[in-house]
Amino acid sequence: MSGLLRRSLWGLGATLVVMAVVWWGIVFRSVVSYDYLSLPQATMCLGLSSSICELAMSLCSTRIRHFLDLNWYSPDLLWVGLILVFASMTLHSRQK
Repeated sequence: MSGLLRRSLWGLGATLVVMAVVWWGIVFRSVVSYDYLSLPQATMCLGLSSSICELAMSLCSTRIRHFLDLNWYSPDLLWVGLILVFASMTLHSRQK
């Protein structure tokens, strides 16, 4: 049972992390292309929410329509995914 739980947590967590990175990419690709933020600055928005990130997203959303109409990004999905991945790793290390 513990092995199934560990694999399920890892799978769900990894899926959420990938989804968060894709979501960030959809939103911040335009932010970077319009030079509202540099790529290193935009990369910080992947895991942190700040007023700079919010401003860049709002400036960009008034200018163009994003794919699937995604005009904002929240790093919460990334953090939930990472927590699930680390929880699965903790369960794996306790099994040994």
